[in-house]
Amino acid sequence: MSPIYRLHDEIVSHIFELTMEPWPWAWDYVYHQTPLALSQVSVRWRDIAISTPRLWSQVEIFYYSSLAELFLERSKSTPLDFKLTVYLTSQIYHIYDVLDSLFVPHMHRLRKLEVSGVPEPLSTPTPLFPDKHSERIFSNSTPLLRHLYLEQTGIPLTSSLFTGLFTLSLRRMRFESPSTQFFANLQACPLLEELTLDDVSFTLPSGPPYPPFLLPRLRSVDLLGYDNGAIHRAILASLIIPPLAHLTVSITEWDDSNALMVDVLQSLSRIRCLALTYNHGIIHLIGRTSPLDDPFLSLLYRSEAGMQGFNDLIRRAVQIFDLPSLDSLVIGDIPEDYVQAIIVSLAPFVTTIRLDSCPLAFLEAFIAGPNSSDIFPRLAELHIAGVQGLSRDVLIYLVKLRVESGVDASCLRRLKLEDCAGLDGEDLAELENYVELEVLNCS
Repeated sequence: MSPIYRLHDEIVSHIFELTMEPWPWAWDYVYHQTPLALSQVSVRWRDIAISTPRLWSQVEIFYYSSLAELFLERSKSTPLDFKLTVYLTSQIYHIYDVLDSLFVPHMHRLRKLEVSGVPEPLSTPTPLFPDKHSERIFSNSTPLLRHLYLEQTGIPLTSSLFTGLFTLSLRRMRFESPSTQFFANLQACPLLEELTLDDVSFTLPSGPPYPPFLLPRLRSVDLLGYDNGAIHRAILASLIIPPLAHLTVSITEWDDSNALMVDVLQSLSRIRCLALTYNHGIIHLIGRTSPLDDPFLSLLYRSEAGMQGFNDLIRRAVQIFDLPSLDSLVIGDIPEDYVQAIIVSLAPFVTTIRLDSCPLAFLEAFIAGPNSSDIFPRLAELHIAGVQGLSRDVLIYLVKLRVESGVDASCLRRLKLEDCAGLDGEDLAELENYVELEVLNCS
């Protein structure tokens, strides 16, 4: 007998449950087949699988509902993770029939709900289906619901789905309600830990600002969508973000109307490491307490004003940070022209710099230039990664200049080279005469 068949049924059942990983946002079709695959190995495994309700507790509906019916039956009374996706308009009325027969009777068991692609017209009755609309279908009580993910879906804010949540993610949503209704829903989720809003709008005027309120367990706030500045400001004005929460904000132009963000984000002034990267016209600023810690603040910045807009962003952004505590700077693939604003604002406080795939001209001008010791007077550690064309002469000149021009408390002490080609053993040995050297993937 194979050793696995010597295990008690309860142990095998528990092993089956360990295959149940949390749902990612993108549905994994292979994972969804796991319960069926386990039940087809042998008669014993089939019996164990069928008698393990949690194994069948994650249900998805695309078009055909027979598999969903099987999962709902075998999950018994276990809390459900339910996913509904509509890809084609022709599926709409069929989906409503499925929801009426399968979804509504089990709403009281929902633990997690993902709905994507239920279009806006379904939020109102139709001549053929006068009573089949999302407001009625999603109005039932959901006492166990803790995680809600909605994308491009016509579910009104008056639905009971928006209460008692731990996780709320809304993407490409248009609500025919004022934003104050949304804030009231947030306040009805005192245990909320994660909030994501991506391209969300409210069609009705909001009236006076919503009174500020605190969600003490909030760990992550992502405010995305470059055309939603007014919504982001309203949220930051009303939602008191805990000091340890991670905040991500997409912005376009940081003008005086964004000054509110500076006041709101003062609680994140403990950040000591600032990273800046550039990709497809978007500047990404990330703040951490140390290079290896999770980020506290992420700003995704896109400007039509080019350099002038970026300079204004940096000028405003540095107001967020307690600059004397900012000692580490990471620059990744930033165009040389954009770096000047960074240097002017941040260089006097930085003791550690990491350059990721930056132009060689930046290294030559700002690190190894004739006046570079004045630009970075406290630089003690330099990490160079993936800088193309880095020559022996430039690197040795840089190190000697930094070591010889600084005093003991401020000269360069450590150098780390990563993915920098063109250096041989003699070059590295000479560098070790001046600094503590670490080398990774350099040949």
